[in-house]
Amino acid sequence: MDARDNVLRHVDRLLLTASNLGIDDVFGHVGALGGVVIPAHVDRDSYSIISNLGVVPENPEIKYLEISKMCDKKAYLDKNPYLRRFNFIRSSDAHSLGDILEREITIELEEVSIECLIETLRK
Repeated sequence: MDARDNVLRHVDRLLLTASNLGIDDVFGHVGALGGVVIPAHVDRDSYSIISNLGVVPENPEIKYLEISKMCDKKAYLDKNPYLRRFNFIRSSDAHSLGDILEREITIELEEVSIECLIETLRK
């Protein structure tokens, strides 16, 4: 889709299935592209790094975890104290416009740029 909601192309394969990439591959590819990995909705019983691996692996590149909109962060951390070493962001994981959350967190940046945001998320 473009900025005016015109269809630009279709992808013939289903995009919600698992990848054949291992976690080290993911970190390697994201790092090579200059990105940062934030494991998504770690509080969920499915489709999360914890539900697939059982834990968040010891990886110095992981600084932030994302929790879903309904997660009680305090209760979740009381149940999973080993996760206290991470910073958290909360996202709506919205699949429709009406489900998008209002901003709940802020991240202080030295300048407004994607480069500064990514560098801040790496620290």
